[in-house]
Amino acid sequence: DITAKAIHEIYQLREIIEPQLIRMVTGEIPEELLREFRAAFLALQPDEYDALAKIDNEFHLVVIDRIGNAYLKQLMDNMYVQNERIRFQLTRLPKRLQETVAEHVGIIDFMLANDSEAAAGAMLEHLINSRKAAFRI
Repeated sequence: DITAKAIHEIYQLREIIEPQLIRMVTGEIPEELLREFRAAFLALQPDEYDALAKIDNEFHLVVIDRIGNAYLKQLMDNMYVQNERIRFQLTRLPKRLQETVAEHVGIIDFMLANDSEAAAGAMLEHLINSRKAAFRI
């Protein structure tokens, strides 16, 4: 069972690192790939929880791989293993799947506009919303 302390610590780590990752990779991921992710998120139906998890994981892996830092990748891989237990329950909350999709599309739109600060801010907002939702599980 996942504890409130574990949820807090996982999201604390994510809120520190992931906005910076988005800041660093904005302008580095090919536009075509970002558009593919955007379309995949928008194509999700309200009950496609597993598909959301797959697309979300792929998006985060592309971001981490683009950084090219093996130590950071190892840290994030370890953190995502723990995060999966939260996400499995989280995306099944009413309306959270649709909110998650909208948040990711917003992040991608800022990345497509080459606005790294807005993309980082949107990532932080997404993580804060996810943290709040995690405490409603």
